[in-house]
Amino acid sequence: QNNDRYFVKSTFQTDIFGKEVNTQARFIYTAEKLWRYDSGVYKPDGVDWLRAKVLEKLGKRWTKYHVDEVVTWVTDQSKIPIEQCNQHNGLINCLNGMLDYTNNVLLPHDPKYLSLAQIPVVYDPDVDCSQLDAFFQQVLPLDTIAVFWEYIGSIFVRDHYWPKAFLSIIGEADCGKSKILDALDKDDNRYV
Repeated sequence: QNNDRYFVKSTFQTDIFGKEVNTQARFIYTAEKLWRYDSGVYKPDGVDWLRAKVLEKLGKRWTKYHVDEVVTWVTDQSKIPIEQCNQHNGLINCLNGMLDYTNNVLLPHDPKYLSLAQIPVVYDPDVDCSQLDAFFQQVLPLDTIAVFWEYIGSIFVRDHYWPKAFLSIIGEADCGKSKILDALDKDDNRYV
């Protein structure tokens, strides 16, 4: 493995290494974490990714000092205020793109959105929701279904504030309350 390009004599050239890894990944440093862009979202694994890259590229010449130098260099190059993140109003970050929910258009992911969160679902406008709709018609009063869905949808919208931690489902035993929550569970995303 030829890693001589990162050294002048025995001195590690942090900027050369840092510039190279910046061509392989995008980083932002915010909220006291180094985030790396991957699959449409910034993930807080930048330090671990850089550590692995230093080990991979330097092999036996790797030292903790080299890792610290690279992390510091990349961090200094990528600092942004947290207020700049997640400002993609009108968009919801899904696994397969950025959903513009105002007109149901799926846009490609782009690091420019500075998105630190992504819902774990693939947006599919053609998914068959008839079973879910029928279930909610059985367990919710018909005049509350639209408000219920509006409330659930508001959880993903960053443009305006709705209370995100309040949902009260009241009813007799065995009337479907827990089934509603099961249907909305993050691991059951067939209907999004």
